[in-house]
Amino acid sequence: MNIDTNANDEFIEDEIKFKDLRGTFGNFKSVNSFETYYIMTSINISEIDILKEASSVLKFSDIKFDEIVQRDIDHERVAQIFEEYLDKSKEKVVFFPPLLATLMITKDGKPIDKYTKILEPITTTNGREYLEKSWDEKIKLSLPLSSNDNGYEINISGEMKNYINYAAKISYIENKVKLVVIDGQHRLKALHKLKEKYPTMKSINIPLCVFFPASAKDTDEDITKDMRELFVTINNKGTKVSGHFITLLKDKSLSSMAVRELANNWKGTEDNYADCKLYFLEWNQRNDGRAFQVNRKQSISTVSIIAEALKNYVFDEKNGLTKSILKLDDVQHELEEGIFYKDISEENFSLNQMDVLKKQINLYIVPSLNNIFTKSLPYNEIQKTVNIALGKLKAQVTSGIIGAKDYQDNVLNEFRDIQSFDSDTRGTFDKAFKKDIEYPDYYDFFRNNIFQQAYIKVWFLLYKRFEKSPIDISEALVASMNLLCFQQEYNLFSPRRIYTQFVIYKGQKLLTNEGVKNNIASLLLSTFLNDKVSKKFVSYFSDDKGMLKSLQEYAHESFNVYLDMFKEKNISNLKSNYMYDPVLTDEVKKELSELDINAKSGDKNDKDKFQQRLIEIVQKDYDESKTILSDLLG
Repeated sequence: MNIDTNANDEFIEDEIKFKDLRGTFGNFKSVNSFETYYIMTSINISEIDILKEASSVLKFSDIKFDEIVQRDIDHERVAQIFEEYLDKSKEKVVFFPPLLATLMITKDGKPIDKYTKILEPITTTNGREYLEKSWDEKIKLSLPLSSNDNGYEINISGEMKNYINYAAKISYIENKVKLVVIDGQHRLKALHKLKEKYPTMKSINIPLCVFFPASAKDTDEDITKDMRELFVTINNKGTKVSGHFITLLKDKSLSSMAVRELANNWKGTEDNYADCKLYFLEWNQRNDGRAFQVNRKQSISTVSIIAEALKNYVFDEKNGLTKSILKLDDVQHELEEGIFYKDISEENFSLNQMDVLKKQINLYIVPSLNNIFTKSLPYNEIQKTVNIALGKLKAQVTSGIIGAKDYQDNVLNEFRDIQSFDSDTRGTFDKAFKKDIEYPDYYDFFRNNIFQQAYIKVWFLLYKRFEKSPIDISEALVASMNLLCFQQEYNLFSPRRIYTQFVIYKGQKLLTNEGVKNNIASLLLSTFLNDKVSKKFVSYFSDDKGMLKSLQEYAHESFNVYLDMFKEKNISNLKSNYMYDPVLTDEVKKELSELDINAKSGDKNDKDKFQQRLIEIVQKDYDESKTILSDLLG
């Protein structure tokens, strides 16, 4: 068969196809807010595929961590909704509240931040005026107008017009605009499961509220920020956002901003999850209690642990050093609108200052945290062994080993734990992956919330004392701590060390109060009494000859603070528990008991005698602790 390819042939382009949604229209705007348009509608379950999750619309490599608008899917919750509610609904009434979705225009696979063109002509059809408004010619609103004062008004080119709310139509180009669910994603997943099990079902019309920003063109409005703000508002009022998401979705917080930027930095730029560092940072726990624990064997820290330390130490208003550590003097002219730049702290800043503050955080805080959590010996070694395990799994995927890709894509790449609904094959791969991650149990102490917050505090305290570059301080701190603190041969933080009892441990149990963070910080600072450690730190600042002396004086002060706290805590413990002390003889216990009784019923002299006897007994442990520590740090 011959095909005529004459150049003069005319070709008919495919017609641009719009998806129509009909329903009740509304607009929402408070006195000072940006305006939002919405339509209440429904779609049949047979059309459910038009509803997208944010994670399926946005490429991992193309979005910033800061732009997450949707919580991770809780698969157990999905299974519960499907199995216990939808699929076992015989002789029951079942119903879902509307899913909340937004119309997201994408360009080159990325969501746009602003519209480039908004048109709002009024046309007349059969004597009825219609607003035919469009956004970048990809989203259209057809709204019948009314000459009656019916209570429904919309601003059209500066003029208020009444409209008929129940006869609206919103249309969008399906391959240019995505209908993204930002609230109700668990219900959506459960409905997908229902459709998979009953593919011919058409008896469900899913209630849906579709909204989008109406005026994000020539204003400060940012569409992606709008989505995050609405997500936070909606989810804080309903099923409360919990766990790590309390931190991640908090905009008015420098510490939250910092961990989002750190996570974005660790996310990397590749679609291959194995090439990013997010494996080492836990950020999607929903349980509040687990948010401050490092739960996964491959993890180093969590966003909540780091954010709390930054909040309490680095950005705390009482410290007054936010201006200094973020070098706000350098950008003061960019911060003129809003809070006076010298007064900026954890939550004390204006929203229009966020971009500048974010820039400074990326310049000074993120690199410092990156040094602390990637170059410190235990964290560096953990990353190495995890990368080896990831490489082994990657090789199994490449070789086509059955189940390897499924485990990589649906467990590791979702940054989640194995759960009860997962297959046995996934469980087998998970056990093998964790078995391949080998590092000393000694490292577990350094993965603890208490230690990590103390470590960040020491970084800040050293910055506060010397006011050098926070990045240089972090590099010097890590290099010096690697010489002694993190070396297993020194066993500095062992519960078997007498000097750790009742200041860091009680027996084998790690204490977890705020005071313990201070005690660990004092012990870390004490390591600068070691000549090699202090000289290693100072070597990063060759321009300051007086720094070594100042550092060693600080170390000596911290050493004394630590030992004083050791004495205080051990006296307090002995006072309460002398009858159960296995070291004391019965004779001494009897003596203390008599002194205790007299102190409780006697005068100040009797109380002083009891206290002095406790000090005498503890003095022996104090002297031994001082000797051991001096030898370790000498």
